[in-house]
Amino acid sequence: MGIDYQVHRASVDMSKAFRQFQKADNAFADDKQDSAVNHLSRGYDLFQTALDHLAKAEEDAYNKAGDLIAKGNNDLQKSIDEYNAGNDDSAAKHYADALDYYDQALDIID
Repeated sequence: MGIDYQVHRASVDMSKAFRQFQKADNAFADDKQDSAVNHLSRGYDLFQTALDHLAKAEEDAYNKAGDLIAKGNNDLQKSIDEYNAGNDDSAAKHYADALDYYDQALDIID
């Protein structure tokens, strides 16, 4: 679904979890243990969902970085082919493009 979407969903779920913990605290203060336990349980479930979203964001990031590395490898091969064909200017352009893809990949996983 995308890195940003997953991180956003994780943030929303963590906010909801904290709200459940606040409700649990209020329920404990009002001597309503059953209600407090229910709120705590919901909060923990929401934190687990947030962790799942963060794991998916990490997976999406590595997949995106892998795609960028593959594009860089393709441009690097084009650069080698162009250099072997005597087209130095085209080879230099493909080489620069490959480095740009590698930089983008490193920015994602760094």
